[in-house]
Amino acid sequence: MSSTPNHSGRLASPPARRKGTARIVASTLLALALTPGLMPAIGSTASQSTVAPAFAAVSHHHHHHHHSSASHRRAVRAARAAHAARVAHAAAVAHAARVAHAARVAHAARVAHAAAVAHATQITHAAAAAQAVLLPHALKPADHRAPAGNKTASTPPATKIPAPVTPPVPPTTTVPPVPPVPPVLPAPPATAPAPPATAPAPPATAPAPPATAPAPPAIPAGAVLVPVGSSLQDAVDAHATGTTFLLAAGVHRLDAVQPKTGDAFVGESGAVMDGSRLLSTFASEGGIWYAAGQTQQGFIQGECDSAHPLCASPDVVFLDGLLATPVASKAALVPGSYFFDHSADRIWFGSDPWASVVEAAVADRAFHGTASGVTVRDLTVQKYATPAQRGAVDATDGTGWVIQRVVARLNHGGGLRAGNGTHILNSHAVDNGQIGITGMGRDILVEGTEIARNNTAGYAAGWEAGGTKFALTTGLTVTGNNVHDNHGPGLWTDIDNIGTLYDGNVVTDNDGDGIFHEISYAAVIRNNVVKGNGLSFHAWVWGAGIQVASSRDVQVYGNDVEGNGNGIVGSQQNRGTGAYGPRVTINLDVHDNNVVNSGQVGIGQDIGDRSIFTTKGNHFHHNAYRNNQVFTWQDRNIMGAEWRSFGQDTDGTWS
Repeated sequence: MSSTPNHSGRLASPPARRKGTARIVASTLLALALTPGLMPAIGSTASQSTVAPAFAAVSHHHHHHHHSSASHRRAVRAARAAHAARVAHAAAVAHAARVAHAARVAHAARVAHAAAVAHATQITHAAAAAQAVLLPHALKPADHRAPAGNKTASTPPATKIPAPVTPPVPPTTTVPPVPPVPPVLPAPPATAPAPPATAPAPPATAPAPPATAPAPPAIPAGAVLVPVGSSLQDAVDAHATGTTFLLAAGVHRLDAVQPKTGDAFVGESGAVMDGSRLLSTFASEGGIWYAAGQTQQGFIQGECDSAHPLCASPDVVFLDGLLATPVASKAALVPGSYFFDHSADRIWFGSDPWASVVEAAVADRAFHGTASGVTVRDLTVQKYATPAQRGAVDATDGTGWVIQRVVARLNHGGGLRAGNGTHILNSHAVDNGQIGITGMGRDILVEGTEIARNNTAGYAAGWEAGGTKFALTTGLTVTGNNVHDNHGPGLWTDIDNIGTLYDGNVVTDNDGDGIFHEISYAAVIRNNVVKGNGLSFHAWVWGAGIQVASSRDVQVYGNDVEGNGNGIVGSQQNRGTGAYGPRVTINLDVHDNNVVNSGQVGIGQDIGDRSIFTTKGNHFHHNAYRNNQVFTWQDRNIMGAEWRSFGQDTDGTWS
């Protein structure tokens, strides 16, 4: 056994070495015992068997040597070692806590950064989607193509979408079938149809405006995809009848399509058909900017109001998406206006065109033709140079067209035009230059559609402008629509309409009459909410909530009529003879309506024939009136007591 030197330089004996070893072990164990986490649990068997003898040795050693200074110094050193261990442990714990906290903070920062990036991405995508529709000048060059005939070889072709392996799930709603066209026009009834035994109760509240259009269905199986920049007419010409064409999202410019029978045109979300050309080259002469080479010259027709003498030209210009003001000469130019010099093929501008997105309407219609069974749905159709009395989607010459979830906006003439069997469903005809919807034919249905803010060009409302105007229809149904803020009448049937139904519409704040049935025949006007109409022009009996003018066999019931220029009125003028007999107001049956604060109620005539008040079968009964209603009868204004003395509303109520 080897020896180690002691403090005197002599070798220590084995017992001395054993005592030194014991002290070292004791000090170490004491330090371990005072350091948390560095000793096993005292309660365990292994710990007790290991630690107990060591502590016994320490106890024995201190019992015999605690008075020696050497022992005292060793104890101090051991205590200091234990304290140092505890300090080191505390520092380690604190450091670990700081590291953990820093890690948590860093993680939170990363999560917040990721959320911010995701949010910014969503905003960017939303902005891009909006820009694609509202700022077509920002689209990629494929969108800025020339009209048909000027295409380049790089134009992307239409491609056919393969049918899926399993059939697609059909949409939850179905388009109602087109009713058969009757062989002959029905004769008007000899007398007014008898009113129901009990009139339906008027609605307690206004019918809700049309619900938001449902999301378009999945891509139809076998549809032909039409990319932005390719010709839709070329795709139609290249495929058989009954093909479905899917228009890709984006702006399709200057397409004017004549469909084949049974064709369907469906838009992806964000698909827009636009009849305008983007102008991007300008020159200056005499300090005035112009665009050259503008050869378009649309068909001009219609009467303008006094404030808009140039309303009839469809060759309109848009600056930053807004309709610019036409003027008659360069000298009349002001900011926001343009002068179209057709003799020189130039458009002159009243302000710097380089600072705006400039578009000129060129194509006259998006869809028209003689095909039957055509469907147009889930598309926006805008900025077409449509002449007055036409429609950007024009079904007049076809049969059985379905126009569904279509937004027709900013077109110069009409937004939509119906023909035989046309169904216009859940669409929007808004902000068009002359009129929202027009048409003629049999079995037309207009349902669930917003018709608003039309006649932006300033046509004379008495000529034909505003929300709608239908002529020469049989079996027209207009139901559940929201018709508001048009510059002219709201709903208008004029010239030889028969079998008309206006039911459950909300007709508000139109400049002219709310519902206007003129020189026509049998009609039912029921359960409509008609408020705030006719305030711009309500001389005599015009500007009514509901007006029946020189028309026979009309029932008006269950309507809420409030705050219009006039209330429910009939009128008689010398309007000649129509397709079903003399145009006279006879058999007008007005009952079970609520009329509030709406000018006059009654009948007026200007032909010197008072038989309209006595022998023509015109009758008001069981109506409710509020706020001192004024009546017109026998060519003068009267109050309620005298109204009743003429046999009108003897069963009515006043409050």
